[in-house]
Amino acid sequence: MTGTDLRLFGSIHADRRGKVAAELGEFADGVDALFVEMPATNVTYRTYLRAFTRTPVVGLGLVLMMLVHYPVYALLQRSPHGVERLAVAELVEEWGLDVHAVDDDHPVVFLADAGPKWILSNWAALAALLVYDLAGTLGTVVLLVGAFVSLQLVTVYTTRLWAVLTLPLSLLFLHQLVFGPWASTTAVGVVGVGFLALVLAGIDTRNETMLDRIGEVSADREYGDVCLVTGNAHLSGLLDADTPGVRVSKTHTSKWLRRSTETVENPESATEYNTELTGEPGTEGSVLGARIGAAVVDGVVTLAAAFALFMGMGLAASRLSDTTFLTRTAAGMVVLSGFVVAPTLAAILYGYVAEHRYGRTLGKRLFGLLVVESDGTRCTRRAAALRNLLRPVDFLFFYTVGFVTMAATPNRQRLGDIVADTTVVRVAEAPAPAESTTGHETIGVQSSSD
Repeated sequence: MTGTDLRLFGSIHADRRGKVAAELGEFADGVDALFVEMPATNVTYRTYLRAFTRTPVVGLGLVLMMLVHYPVYALLQRSPHGVERLAVAELVEEWGLDVHAVDDDHPVVFLADAGPKWILSNWAALAALLVYDLAGTLGTVVLLVGAFVSLQLVTVYTTRLWAVLTLPLSLLFLHQLVFGPWASTTAVGVVGVGFLALVLAGIDTRNETMLDRIGEVSADREYGDVCLVTGNAHLSGLLDADTPGVRVSKTHTSKWLRRSTETVENPESATEYNTELTGEPGTEGSVLGARIGAAVVDGVVTLAAAFALFMGMGLAASRLSDTTFLTRTAAGMVVLSGFVVAPTLAAILYGYVAEHRYGRTLGKRLFGLLVVESDGTRCTRRAAALRNLLRPVDFLFFYTVGFVTMAATPNRQRLGDIVADTTVVRVAEAPAPAESTTGHETIGVQSSSD
């Protein structure tokens, strides 16, 4: 056996079960086995407890996302499980195929085994929140823990009434977190960003783990044609990964609530990196002035994006003001929070997208700079996510935190660079074209006899 053909089926976690099952049935017809994005190990309450105690901020972010997802799950799926898992269960029952869970680095499992960086950063963030707003932070923690316990009790003891009870319960907790008198808007925002950091930082590792697991199981069971059912966000990363013995033969991208025909045979890698662009090692300590200039340019871009985002928030709050959805007082709170939320989101998203896709922002491009890993390789999705999610921390006290850490480190790394293990260097000069040794004219180069 020379290898395994892998079909990638991407879905949105909250969708109509019947529609996704029908699409998957057509796409996966004839495969030897199904693989699904779910923890290969059993996630118990002890796993959750370890995750919350090691990484409290990100753990609470998981609960916040649960509160956002569960109302949609209740309306569309009537189950606390993602639609890909439900669709696979229907096909397995009908076809009698083997099914394998391959997400060994699922977020809950990852947090339960988190290392020192994650533990220290989480407890430091929680301590800062408590200092900034003790009552609001404690209220947020109590509400999120109460939401988790309540939803788990509903899941365990009221299976048939899960959707009926979960929908109002989730909306009640969300309302209290956003508009209630006990929670802190800042704390809710921080735990939300923490969850985003987890997703972006871990997605590449999860993709590699899933592919490695598929390769091992397929080789052991001699599968020739298999299908992985996963979330849409994983598809591009899975195409970029290179796993020996596994070849992606086709992909299917499911659309939300409607049938999709987006099936691609023999897809190519989705990466947009310019592999010819390299950094110049050893220039980390001499680019401080260029980084300041790049930061000024990027600041202008960020402010423009933040202004557009702020205006959108203000317009939405104005339209919903004095309605059953948003009171005038709550609308005012939304507008005020926009002064902080809009520039923060704009800076994080702009830096992440630009540095992940191109290795540098517009400012860094103009000043000839490149973000690289500490070993000189290109900046990965995970590294770009970590260095930009910590950008607001570096910006505290008018970028004092960032400048202090840069001055104290030999490679001029700000806090985000230290955590992401990245640095900023000059772009390496392209090799000069070889000079002509004859008197003949060459294209674009003047003859030496002129």
